[in-house]
Amino acid sequence: MYTRQPCHRPVCYRPAVVTGFTMATIQQLDPKLRLQIISLGASRFQMMWLLLKEARLPLLAAIMAGFGAVISEVGASMMVGATITGRPVS
Repeated sequence: MYTRQPCHRPVCYRPAVVTGFTMATIQQLDPKLRLQIISLGASRFQMMWLLLKEARLPLLAAIMAGFGAVISEVGASMMVGATITGRPVS
């Protein structure tokens, strides 16, 4: 069973990787940092912006891990299925 369009299904499963890394990153931030930001009079939007800014490098690592997982799975399935050119192998 060959298809003309390559299947990109692994892309659907990768948000779990990025979400897991992101949750771990946010949980590792110092809990007192949030209280300090609030006590300095920051709004909710400013607080979220500062927390994301504080965790920017681990968040970048999460995005890179998700992208790498998607690229590796899609590339492998395209090579195995021989649909790189978009035509089935006869």
